[in-house]
Amino acid sequence: MQPASLPRTGRRARLALLAAALLLPAFDQVLLKDGRTITGTIVASDDPHVTRLRIGQVEVPIRNELIDKTWVEMLAGYVPKDKLEEEQLRQGNVLFEGSWMSRTRREDILRKRADADRAAIAELQRRQDWKNAVVEETRHFIVTSNCTDAVRREYEERLEAYYKAFTDDWGITLSPGDVRGKLKFMLYRDYDDFLRETRQVPGVGGFFSFATGELQLYDDMQVPEQSRDTLFHEGNHLLTYLIDTHFRYPTWLNEGLAEYYGTAEIDARGRFHAGDLQYGRIVSLRTDRANGTFLHLRPDVLLVGQEDYGYRQYAYGWSFVHFLMQSPRYAKPFRSFFVSLPKNQDVQCKQDLHLSAIKTAVRVPELTSVAAALEKRLGKSVEALEQEWLAWIDANYGELTPLAWYKAAGLALDHPRADGGHVRDAMEYLDRACSLGIEVSACYRQYAELLRRGGAIEASETSGLAPPDTAKAWAIIQKAIQLDPIDGYNYVEAAGILILDGPLQDLPKAQSLCDTAAALAGKDDWALQKLIDELRALIQPALAPTAPPSAGSAAGGGSVGGGG
Repeated sequence: MQPASLPRTGRRARLALLAAALLLPAFDQVLLKDGRTITGTIVASDDPHVTRLRIGQVEVPIRNELIDKTWVEMLAGYVPKDKLEEEQLRQGNVLFEGSWMSRTRREDILRKRADADRAAIAELQRRQDWKNAVVEETRHFIVTSNCTDAVRREYEERLEAYYKAFTDDWGITLSPGDVRGKLKFMLYRDYDDFLRETRQVPGVGGFFSFATGELQLYDDMQVPEQSRDTLFHEGNHLLTYLIDTHFRYPTWLNEGLAEYYGTAEIDARGRFHAGDLQYGRIVSLRTDRANGTFLHLRPDVLLVGQEDYGYRQYAYGWSFVHFLMQSPRYAKPFRSFFVSLPKNQDVQCKQDLHLSAIKTAVRVPELTSVAAALEKRLGKSVEALEQEWLAWIDANYGELTPLAWYKAAGLALDHPRADGGHVRDAMEYLDRACSLGIEVSACYRQYAELLRRGGAIEASETSGLAPPDTAKAWAIIQKAIQLDPIDGYNYVEAAGILILDGPLQDLPKAQSLCDTAAALAGKDDWALQKLIDELRALIQPALAPTAPPSAGSAAGGGSVGGGG
């Protein structure tokens, strides 16, 4: 079997592995400033700014600026520094985290830590079941989540900061209307839980439900910045909804402003910044202009309903809204137009019969009347605005950067197409980003993953868009490791490449790469630990000794994949 993606199994082996690791003979340890303790053997480094830690067959270079402390505990060949250390060695004592002690005391400390870790892991495993999710109220929301406390609180703080920044920025008081009590925010620990509980199709990264008033997201531990962007995008739909819960904003305006806030950042002082460029959307606009397929605002964007509003329209809607929000001439009247739209007497509305059956009297504006009202408020026709917008694009977007191509790949994958074109585009964009020398480890890792899978991006897919290119995938993942040698996800992807049938297959090295990823994993990084367990479940049986095949059976064993 050639695995199209890393499989998904249980995590219980983590407890046994942790307990076994804690009772092994002493190894050197590196304590990182982010709280992770990595165990291995410190080896000589030719760079005085780097500490090299060997874990199995893998040497991990760690920049000293990331290290809090190191403990050298490997005593084989150890030369005592003074007579006191000579006496400690003579008595059979060992070094543990910088202190000499008896082996019995050291093992007692490790056993107590193992017990504490075991209890903590059991509690985390219990809470990971959505039925046991934590429910917590913030000032404006009821949050239900099976993430860790730290992750949940980060999202809570971001959403509350967003709420305050949005209301302050627009000078409005949001009115919940028929919403009784606080709004609900569901935050899932991973994508599997999100899809299962929300019954969404793969490709949906989060959503706000106008019908229920609920915000639904998942935490992507592998690419966390993507989840944070989704929070601000979908959170904007929620905040726009609260301006008037019985009015559905036009799609171009609703999605355009959500994309505008999708680039938002909160700085170290807690200040909220929005309105940065959406680099991936710029790639889409530039591609259309280069191909002579550029859309026009009125017929192709402003008059397009939600059911036909696709990947390309997202780029145009964001860019047009970004232009209006940044314009010294149009920003103030556009803001007024947006906030007052539900009460605008020039806008004709009809009732949404489907939503009105769920909640009373939901009004949907007629799109031509919205465009006319915009022209009236801004004092320009849509066509005249389009010409100003195009000139503004040329003056403000600059050259396409490697980051732009990387962002474009993510956006392409977020909008699946039946013909697989989204994957082809993503692989092209990732290749461009890598060829231009992007300094983002996750970009190389994601490209390596698609190369390994031959373009297949879902576990249910039986084939990709092309044969897997393991040689190129291996070369690309080496760059990811070089850029970020302490990111465990990079080593998991490297191990996934080495388990495939072919000339690169190296199961012992794949096992060692899994061990390295495990050593680098934070205690709460369940997404990484899950991938490690799943890979080990494939590798270890293939490495185990097998009995000779019986007469008449095909010889085999020692290979994860059975196909040629």
